[in-house]
Amino acid sequence: MTLDGSASLSGGVTVARVVRSSDARGPDAEGSLTLTGALLGTPHYMAPELWRGEPATAQSDVYSLGLLLYELLSGRLPHEVLRATEIAEAVQSRDPAPIRSLCPSLPQAFADVVDRAIRRRREDRFQSAQEVRDALEAIRSLYQPFGHTFGPPVGAPDEVSSDDDARLVTASFT
Repeated sequence: MTLDGSASLSGGVTVARVVRSSDARGPDAEGSLTLTGALLGTPHYMAPELWRGEPATAQSDVYSLGLLLYELLSGRLPHEVLRATEIAEAVQSRDPAPIRSLCPSLPQAFADVVDRAIRRRREDRFQSAQEVRDALEAIRSLYQPFGHTFGPPVGAPDEVSSDDDARLVTASFT
């Protein structure tokens, strides 16, 4: 497990743990999540407004989700700098490169969803996770399989006698 909550598996595969930044404490929590002036979040995934000290919103979560999609598709983050101050400056001043500049074969409709999710101005992003889901569902419907099946239908196995079982077990040990 790494400090940002992700886990590296064998073969270099990384599994992400996604937490809603605007709802990380649960429905019964009261008050502010951080001290005045303190930042909460994994720097690379923080929305521009969080760097300015504004409260987390659904659009902040959409931004983080968009960055996760960007990274999963391209293998990199749009602002790959190491220090938090550099990340803050980059996130607030530069738009990320369009995802298709790194993944040219990505369908344009899917690229549009990712690019919209990571816009700097929260008003330009999807306003909720439901809006993201609706957009992804619309794209999915464009790429539905036609329902073709390959190979023979799978049915119940033929009855096997106990003699056949014994031969099979014996063969597996020889």
